[in-house]
Amino acid sequence: MSESTPLPAAQVIALLVLPQTPMLAIAAVIDPLREANAVLEHEAYVWRLLSSASLGAPLADGSEPAYAGSTPDAAGADALIVLAGPWQGWMDSRALLRPIRRVVPQIGCLGAVGGGVRVLAATGELDGIKVACTPEAAADLVAAHPAVAATAAPWAWAKSRMTAATPLGGTGMMLQMLRARHGADPAGEVAARLGWPVSASAPATTSGTGGDPRVAAAIAQMQASIAAPQSAAAIAQGLGISSRRLEGLFRAELGTGPGAYALDLRLAAARALVEAGTEPLAAIAAATGFSSAGTLARAFRSRYDISPSALRRQADSQAPAQG
Repeated sequence: MSESTPLPAAQVIALLVLPQTPMLAIAAVIDPLREANAVLEHEAYVWRLLSSASLGAPLADGSEPAYAGSTPDAAGADALIVLAGPWQGWMDSRALLRPIRRVVPQIGCLGAVGGGVRVLAATGELDGIKVACTPEAAADLVAAHPAVAATAAPWAWAKSRMTAATPLGGTGMMLQMLRARHGADPAGEVAARLGWPVSASAPATTSGTGGDPRVAAAIAQMQASIAAPQSAAAIAQGLGISSRRLEGLFRAELGTGPGAYALDLRLAAARALVEAGTEPLAAIAAATGFSSAGTLARAFRSRYDISPSALRRQADSQAPAQG
């Protein structure tokens, strides 16, 4: 792009945070946007954290971010993503859904993470679309909203509608969005900068559009159990196949084994939390299935060639783009 050519205006991403949302869900969505700005070498994206309630929304760990407004302030954004923890009955309340229903028709691109998928489904904006949902929540989702189809894939993208079954799945969802908007190479570079284990150049396996469904189901299970990781043998048993068969499926589709893949997922989750800059390392270790802060630090340095504390200082030195 020449110096005389104006840069495109930044896309505004509104992140609607429901009470009890895990910090990881926020970090997993924001990190790809921040890295995309670096890769594209201009402010392509800005984001606004919005509370679903006028009095604020405490996160699952009890903390509360600095919100830029509440649900009505999403009007005019280029995209709206509803973030939540596991779905709970209060998410069906009129007080929560009414302002969301008013604002979503004004926004072209819509997304949701975790219980936010069912909240967005209640607006009718996911009718006729296959959405990502954890297996244990799928039956209730479809019973409540029969026009919605559920997939066990960690994330899904269709018709400017993107969904992630788990907080960490939000990163895969955002990488898929970046791929659709900017192409495979920029999205792949963002994925590499994040240490994401799945190449953005081959998203079909986990996006619900192809690949062996047993691989997608295994990945969904890994993402849903970040804090208490399961062995590859236990995952294979749950899928009704042998450990050797699961190993072969992963290597054929992803070029790595399920154990290494699961470790990379946990480290990617830890990295997102480190860069968010709000949690002590011991808490991040517990949230990502490591026995201690020291164990996490050693695995982190081995994977990323930088310590968690150094990465946090590096992230803190960069002013985040936030509207």
